[in-house]
Amino acid sequence: MQRALKVKDELTALRDAHEAGTYEEGPEALNATLTRILSNAQLTEMRSVQVDRIGVHPDNREKAKLIAYDVQGLIYQTFYINGFNPDKWECCSLTILPEVYDFYMSENKKVVSESAGLLPPIYDVELATGRGSHGVSALRCLKYPTRSAHPEIANSNGEISMSKVLEKRPSLKEPLEKGVMVRVLYGEVERLVPRIFSMFSRLGNVTNSHFRLQTCLQSCKRIHAIAVPMMDEGEGINWDKVGRLAAIGMNPAEVDNISKLCAFVQRWSGGKDAKILDDLESYEKTLLFRRNILAADLQILAECEIDEYDRIIPVP
Repeated sequence: MQRALKVKDELTALRDAHEAGTYEEGPEALNATLTRILSNAQLTEMRSVQVDRIGVHPDNREKAKLIAYDVQGLIYQTFYINGFNPDKWECCSLTILPEVYDFYMSENKKVVSESAGLLPPIYDVELATGRGSHGVSALRCLKYPTRSAHPEIANSNGEISMSKVLEKRPSLKEPLEKGVMVRVLYGEVERLVPRIFSMFSRLGNVTNSHFRLQTCLQSCKRIHAIAVPMMDEGEGINWDKVGRLAAIGMNPAEVDNISKLCAFVQRWSGGKDAKILDDLESYEKTLLFRRNILAADLQILAECEIDEYDRIIPVP
């Protein structure tokens, strides 16, 4: 794509500065600059798309993709209680290129299979979201048989009842029938400048009108992902630098906890493969309701000398 080639160097420089934490201004300014470059180069477009055709990007939310209780919370607390407001809707997605289609589909099906029925089935998609992922999934929950975490909107089978929701909030009928507006970034740009979409997604989520704080475990996954390349370089991990890079684009409340989470990741990630973090995150994604893990508690765990405690064996 010739248009992408013309701005490749500029996009690559912005991505590298963002990842190294050397961009001179804040994430809002970087988001505006990136959006302007992509728009002027005609590498994005606004498109009306049926939610059936939209999946989630494999790297969304530090590879957690979707958190089932956040999706269920949007259905009830946002859509059912307040109705649908198109002026507050924001969704950004990437076109899925043929060479990555099978991988994207397998990742989408995996997150559904791990949700204990709280996420809707997925069949065939053309776009992968980096912003508005939970909102799209919430709308898809209304179209396909999905277990409900809220009895108020459930049918006799315990599944979300579209008729109940539409009866009270008819404003949802249009996005369900006609689709939603999506800002689409062409997949060729991501192929040319790897990780540019993840950057675009993260920056946009800073002030997205449907902004949702990352869970502590998602922030830990981000910290671990930044630390791993330092392991590979063989120079040891500079945890102060890891914390600074992880904080880029985060909500101020999350930034205050970075040093505590870094301490936990240093002791309890489960090594280079993050085995412990992956197991914790897999469990978190099956919960019906959000359970707030405090960064201060994770810091205390990091300071514990486990060998000083008796081993506890759970009863089967």
